Amino acid sequence: MLTRFCLYGFLRNQQYFEPFFYLALLTRGIDFFTIGILFGAKALMVNLLEIPTGAIADSVGRRKSLIFSHIAYLIAITLFSGGKNLPLLLLGMAFYAIGESFRSGTHKAVIFSWLKLHGLQNQKTEIYGKTRSWSKAGAAISALIAGAIVFITQSYTWLFWFSLIPLTANIFNFLAYPKDSPATNGKSFQQRREAVWQSLKTGLSTCWNRRPLKGLLVEGMLFEGSYKTVKDYIQPMIRDFATGLVLLSSFSAERQIAILIAISYGLIFALSSLASRYAGRFSTAVGGEARGARLLWKLDLGAYLFILSGVISGQLLIGIIGFLLVTVLQNLWRPVLVSRVSEHSDNKLLATVLSTESQSRTLFMALAAPFIGYTVDQFSGTGLELLPIAIFGLTISIVGIFYSAK
Repeated sequence: MLTRFCLYGFLRNQQYFEPFFYLALLTRGIDFFTIGILFGAKALMVNLLEIPTGAIADSVGRRKSLIFSHIAYLIAITLFSGGKNLPLLLLGMAFYAIGESFRSGTHKAVIFSWLKLHGLQNQKTEIYGKTRSWSKAGAAISALIAGAIVFITQSYTWLFWFSLIPLTANIFNFLAYPKDSPATNGKSFQQRREAVWQSLKTGLSTCWNRRPLKGLLVEGMLFEGSYKTVKDYIQPMIRDFATGLVLLSSFSAERQIAILIAISYGLIFALSSLASRYAGRFSTAVGGEARGARLLWKLDLGAYLFILSGVISGQLLIGIIGFLLVTVLQNLWRPVLVSRVSEHSDNKLLATVLSTESQSRTLFMALAAPFIGYTVDQFSGTGLELLPIAIFGLTISIVGIFYSAK
């Protein structure tokens, strides 16, 4: 079963359009503010759906929820492939949000429930880190494939169509997952609806009445919410760096960008895979998960200083390295945070609690993404377009350092 858990993450991250998504939208004449609205709207829709869908997964069936999430992804990506106006792209974001909300927290709950059933819960950080490392390895391979697709076709459209294949394969992978808990079998719709509502109420009460758990939710919101808001701004930085690279001048602009994005994202995800795999060893080496979290906040501050220095000096390679470091740190952070959350949560409510954690960071992103997009547009043409990104990340890191020290 661990092999299937790893296969899930590998296939899930074969989203070939992702490393080029911002650039695909920019080539359609969409500015950063509109992109911010799109991603903010998606985050807001996830925010509205995430806790109810987590409760549905706990009460109705996690495997069914995962299958439904991937069907929603298929519809969303199909809409992205040809969307050139805001309404159509917003519709695509709506379906993508449905997929995210039914998936987020649910798969982690499946893993931790299986570990508890087999008496392996003491290995949860290490095993979850390994499954996440396969996910990032899949993303690394995906970046290389995406680069090859753009290099050959010199078009971003094919990225969306090829992404449908692995998502469909993952649906078949889910069919071999553990069946839904017998506690949900044979219940009427009314009984299941009441179970969902009860799970929702209990999960929310657990999150906000247990002080340690509440603190973890705030930390997760700040660290991962800020990361998800800014992570894809590496794409325009790589684009600008590629156009000035003499070594690739024999290729067209599209092929130069394809090569550098494939290399950059491949490296980012490969290092992220290693970070996730050794998250358990990291937390042990630094004296525990709480100390590890405090150290990660400080390292995150250093990574955003790299981005700031790269933007101000015009040395885009330094800024790209900063983005790489931010991504690696997030992949150390995630297994550590999930393990800490699981220690303070009841197993039956784990999907609801994890969905609540995810909801808090998506709400943060929903508010931050349009603002960041607008501020980036205001610096357009100055050579300092990504200065707001660096300042935003530095501010959040400083707040996180003080908050985690309490």
